[in-house]
Amino acid sequence: YKDDLPSNAIPHFEYIINKPSGEYTEQALTRLAEIYLNDNKWSNAMPLLQRLENEAQFPQNVVFAQSNLMKAYYQAQKSFSLAKSMLRGKPTSFIYNIYTDE
Repeated sequence: YKDDLPSNAIPHFEYIINKPSGEYTEQALTRLAEIYLNDNKWSNAMPLLQRLENEAQFPQNVVFAQSNLMKAYYQAQKSFSLAKSMLRGKPTSFIYNIYTDE
């Protein structure tokens, strides 16, 4: 994680969060969620953020979880709206507007 190789850290963080809660669980949840958020993997990040929100001992991690959950839900909704519009055959200008927030 420290060497800018987040994909190498994923299995290690997953190992920690899949064990009973311990001293490193909160940090592993935060960092793993951060990796997924940086890669725009919203569906992977959301359950981690929900768990972090419920289990965090540090207030800044609760705020991190809540603010990023809002962002993830927003991004997921945009993706859902895009998929729905494509299925309905909406013009591509609609798709462009979704991604540029116009």
